[in-house]
Amino acid sequence: IFGNTAIYIDETVANGALGALTDKPEQLLFAFLEYLPLSGLTSLLSIIVLALFFITSADSGIYVLNNIAAYDKSTSSPKWQCLMWGSVMSFLAISLLSIGGLNVLQSVTLILALPFAALMVIMCYSLWQGLLTDTQYFNTKLSTTSIYWDSKNWKQGLAKILNQTQSEDVISFMKTTALPAMYQLNKELTEEYGLTARIDKHFNGNDASVELTIEKESMRNFTYGIKLVTQEVSDHLIEDPNIPHITESTNAIPMTYFSDGRAGYDAQYMTREDIITDIIRQYERYLTLSDDVGYDIMAHDAEEAAE
Repeated sequence: IFGNTAIYIDETVANGALGALTDKPEQLLFAFLEYLPLSGLTSLLSIIVLALFFITSADSGIYVLNNIAAYDKSTSSPKWQCLMWGSVMSFLAISLLSIGGLNVLQSVTLILALPFAALMVIMCYSLWQGLLTDTQYFNTKLSTTSIYWDSKNWKQGLAKILNQTQSEDVISFMKTTALPAMYQLNKELTEEYGLTARIDKHFNGNDASVELTIEKESMRNFTYGIKLVTQEVSDHLIEDPNIPHITESTNAIPMTYFSDGRAGYDAQYMTREDIITDIIRQYERYLTLSDDVGYDIMAHDAEEAAE
């Protein structure tokens, strides 16, 4: 409405006076209102509306700057920081307006928006990483081997959780728990059921592993192994005084592995009997696949290995 009215007044009453002010929009509005009734009141109302608009926009800008500059997003920004950003923005706006008017302010705003555009791209990437972390957090399940815990051995389970395992601990677990379990099961498989099975063991530092293999002629051999795997520990866990048992930058865990390349799981919470039970469960799965669609895959792998 005002736009059409301004064009009409400029062509019929003002004789182009309003058109001459198009490069000075901060003056054009009030010059236009002079041609309408109650110009003093409408000018005051316009100033109030413009002030509310700029204050609202500045408040949003201060909020965004506070979030970008804040170290801890979970807490409110301090009042002095809000005042600082508000003062900086006001000082820059007044300085630019006094130097070259609204055109200079708009030009500088566009120029300064370019670095923020790059920053927004980085923030979008950070948001994506945050969403991935959030998904991983809520999809993380209980440890596979924690199913073996019960009310009788809760103290042993708690002790293993609250002790940071290193390479020597994993090797000790392999020698005292995993290897005896495999020997016991291997004896049963060979002497009672006549199967061809063997045990391989390596205790060479970070390459330590033990595995039980049950051989087959026409299919891929069944292999159940446990190897030493190291994992990085976050710095904030090491520095947290409420978690005194975490002092090393890495953890070492005994991780299971299989001949078909499936992802393994942490076996440190298992006892000898648990390991024997778990091997039998995996062997039962192997036999089920041998009698199902998995036979074609395992037979093909066995032929390739023979060639």
